[in-house]
Amino acid sequence: MRETREIAMEETVPRRQSFRNNPLRVLRAMGMSMLFSMLFVSVAMAQQIAVTGTVTSQAGAPLPGVTVRVSGTETRVLTNGTGRYTITAPANGALNFTVIGQKPAREEIGGRTRIDVKMEPVTCNVPAPTAVTPP
Repeated sequence: MRETREIAMEETVPRRQSFRNNPLRVLRAMGMSMLFSMLFVSVAMAQQIAVTGTVTSQAGAPLPGVTVRVSGTETRVLTNGTGRYTITAPANGALNFTVIGQKPAREEIGGRTRIDVKMEPVTCNVPAPTAVTPP
């Protein structure tokens, strides 16, 4: 009886093509599923994590007011009075640390959630003035 229904439907709708019998539809469905899976993988790879840490001078004193910036973006925060910061950044990104009087520093995140930085002072290589003797 089932075969009779299928024959009747084919006679009613002669050009009916099922999903299984149309290779183009199968190919299109596979392509779309691959596209969506690649989209979700790229979103997962760009996962944002919270990174915290402390920025100190070479002597170990906390540095307040250091700008901590996610490399390649405008996302930035300042360290507080004890040199601590918290920022949201991509797990595979990098952080740039800058403040007047210290050499800029860069740290790759690499999935870490805590990054402590010790900054070096800027040194001036200006020669000391020499004494001028009167003629």
